[in-house]
Parts: sequence; structure tokens; C-alpha cells
Amino acid sequence: MIDATRTQLAKAGRQRIEAANHLCPLHGASRPGVSAYLAHVGLECLLKAWLLFKNNARDTYQFRSRLPAAEVDEIFSGKGHDLRVLAEKASLRRHLTAGDEQDLMDRPGWSRLTSTGRPYDVRYGVANVAVAHAREEVEVAMAILQSIEKALQ
Repeated sequence: MIDATRTQLAKAGRQRIEAANHLCPLHGASRPGVSAYLAHVGLECLLKAWLLFKNNARDTYQFRSRLPAAEVDEIFSGKGHDLRVLAEKASLRRHLTAGDEQDLMDRPGWSRLTSTGRPYDVRYGVANVAVAHAREEVEVAMAILQSIEKALQ
């Protein structure tokens, strides 16, 4: 397991989401599946950074040392790719509601980002992602990135 600081995780999240946005321009995507995958990975990194921030942990090692083993497994094993679990642990809906942005988690793009099989279906090319769907997913990821970055400053 690699340990990362919350700054590194937030930066990785931003870079992946920006790359997803670059690969999925408004007038058609050159790589919608890759774009959807990067949006997912970016949100995963960002939500983990948010968890560290909320728990006043400087890095993943310190954060893991404070958690029961079952929670460490949920967040940092293969299960740690599940955005629904990470969003719940990070109280994302509560954060977005405070900023009057709760609708982000009700959008179809969020539903697809958090669907069963993600991120594996896009990682391995099993899912055929429509351009419009990739765009919606990236838009949700960009909005969540902006909301969390405001709070991290």
C-alpha cells in the first residue's frame, strides 16, 4: 500500500479530473471510456483527500492508524474504489447540501460514476461509454472538485 498526503491526493484528483475533461470536450469525446475512468479515479483520490482533511490526518498512514480494521479495508482495499462508500464516509452529500449543491449526487452522471462495476467496467474496456454520458460524468466530477477544493483552502 502506498501512503500519500492529503495534498498529493487532492492534486492527483484534480489532475485526473482535468485530464478527463480534456479528453471529453463539449463537442465530442475522443476517448469517452478513458474520460469516464479518469473522472472516477480523480473523484476517488479527491474523496480520500477530503476524508483525510475531515479527520485531521496528514497522510493515509496516519488516517489508517486511527480507523478500525474493517473501515481500513472499506476505504483502502479494492473496495476503496467504490465512490458510494467513499462519499458516504466523507459525508459528501452533507457537504454539498451546505453549499446548495446537493443536486450533484442526484444527476445521472453521478449515478453512472457510482454504479456497480465501476471503475472496473471502464478500466478494462467492458463498458461502452457514450460521449454524452462521459460528458455528464466529467461535469459532475468537475463540480465536486470545485466544491471540495473551496473547502480545502
